[in-house]
Amino acid sequence: MQLDAFEVDTGRYPTTEEGLRALIEAPAGVNGWHGPYLKRNTVQNDPWGRPYVYVCPGSHNTNGYDLHSFGPDGQDGTEDDIDNWSAR
Repeated sequence: MQLDAFEVDTGRYPTTEEGLRALIEAPAGVNGWHGPYLKRNTVQNDPWGRPYVYVCPGSHNTNGYDLHSFGPDGQDGTEDDIDNWSAR
């Protein structure tokens, strides 16, 4: 929801380089930013203490972004990964 609010305000999602940090700190040269978009004013890690992986434009969501966690095992590409493109 916070990424969508950023997109509504600025007309785009944060770039991969700007990352999720753009939800708490206005990226240089971005017009319309009305954040911070996160209540705690910090980017939280996933439930296993690792950073979320954010890519925009996404390779799975080419008109948006890919967001995922490596899940409990900490390994990319395994069954316990959590993402925004799978139908699970």
